Amino acid sequence: MHSMSRTPGKARDLHLHIGQNYLHVNHRELVEAIALGLTPSHLTMRMVDYPKEDMFREFIRALAINTTIQFLDISKVSLPYEAGSETCAELGELFAKNTTLVELDLSGEQAVLESARLGSGIIAALGRLAENRTLQSLRIERKLQRRQLCLRMSFTNFE
Repeated sequence: MHSMSRTPGKARDLHLHIGQNYLHVNHRELVEAIALGLTPSHLTMRMVDYPKEDMFREFIRALAINTTIQFLDISKVSLPYEAGSETCAELGELFAKNTTLVELDLSGEQAVLESARLGSGIIAALGRLAENRTLQSLRIERKLQRRQLCLRMSFTNFE
């Protein structure tokens, strides 16, 4: 990903699709590139399997301080088991601290928000959205057998 950026902290207007890959193999490099802002403006990471929850937490932590990604699709990302309170807290930090994301897709189909039964942890994380001034669209969608539940939030900044 280092080659996606000409200047650290300044996004190139590119859309990089890296989903369905074994991103955990070079996870440290990915997290470092995200934290340093060596990423394009649009990143799609659909259907990535995280073998360890702490790796996903590191990824979320890097996103919280990223200054280049404006559009992020991490739909259908899966964890080995239910996301814990620490992961939900990191999601809350992402919602509160990131100043670049405009669109975020957390939709599921056996993904973190669908199958993990996050309960009150995700509610607390979503509460941190009140601190965010840049996110305009948050998509959390999940399929329920034959029905479909879709939650789409749009935000307008009033100053």
